[in-house]
Amino acid sequence: MLAIKNLTISFPSHEGPKMALSDLSLSISRNQIFGLMGESGSGKTLTALSILGLLPFKAPQAQVKGEILYENKNLLQSSPDQWHEIRWKKISMIFQNPFTFFNPTLRLEKQFREILREESRPRISELLKAVSLQDETRILKSYPHELSGGQLQRLMIALALLQHPQLMIADEPTTALDANLKYSILELLKKIKEMEGLTLFIISHDLEAVSTICDSLGIIFRGFLVEYSPASGLLQNPLHPYTQELLKQSGTNISNPGKEPLLEFKTQGCPYTLRCPHTKPKCNHEMPPWFLESGKEDHRVRCWIYENGVTPPLTPQTPL
Repeated sequence: MLAIKNLTISFPSHEGPKMALSDLSLSISRNQIFGLMGESGSGKTLTALSILGLLPFKAPQAQVKGEILYENKNLLQSSPDQWHEIRWKKISMIFQNPFTFFNPTLRLEKQFREILREESRPRISELLKAVSLQDETRILKSYPHELSGGQLQRLMIALALLQHPQLMIADEPTTALDANLKYSILELLKKIKEMEGLTLFIISHDLEAVSTICDSLGIIFRGFLVEYSPASGLLQNPLHPYTQELLKQSGTNISNPGKEPLLEFKTQGCPYTLRCPHTKPKCNHEMPPWFLESGKEDHRVRCWIYENGVTPPLTPQTPL
């Protein structure tokens, strides 16, 4: 359904372009739940905004190269009229902060009806029940500040589903939620996926929690995809040192320790060298290619500690 090929995003600066995403390649099959995991500043949200065609509005200075193929059509070449038929109707998104997503000056009923006409009220009722919001009249008559974070999160999911999209992106859907509510929202996403026949693309820092509903996972660090695997295989045997760090820090939003500012990526070698406990000399000047886990063609990692005793390396830009 979705194939990202060599997606590179950079930002201009006085010192030259700063790379935010480097040759990202991945694919998501229809009806799959795929999770892209990484800390703040890793390039997850930039990837999502690129898929939805919102990067020019959120970051107009960004320079984008590569392809994002949706049903074999490159979204990066879409015209405004084409985006009108794609955005929210075929591809929708749940944004990270429900408190800033909704217009605080409008009742929620008005915000729903700005998208759907009056005759579509049955669809609104159907979705509110699907996301476990039972008191429909009270909910729709409320202003956003009158509802809890969990209720707003569920409303945002309902809003993203209004026009029957085929692909839904969820940006940090568990952020700022307590443990019980976090898993409740994840199970809700899984239920909605089955009910609507959706494909889900979840981006998050919380690997342990989000992996419970994912079919496949990609691990991204400083704009580089470093591990790619079915969810079960990655959790049972995390290969990349950064993946292991994410699992140890599960539930907390880890970020870089301050040695390198955001978007200022190493121009040579592996970007994880300053934090890696297994750094070799070659890690500082040569980015590793993709290696396969022995005997498993679907678990791939970019790390020099696996250069011996595994199958030959794959093409660096092609994790699939």
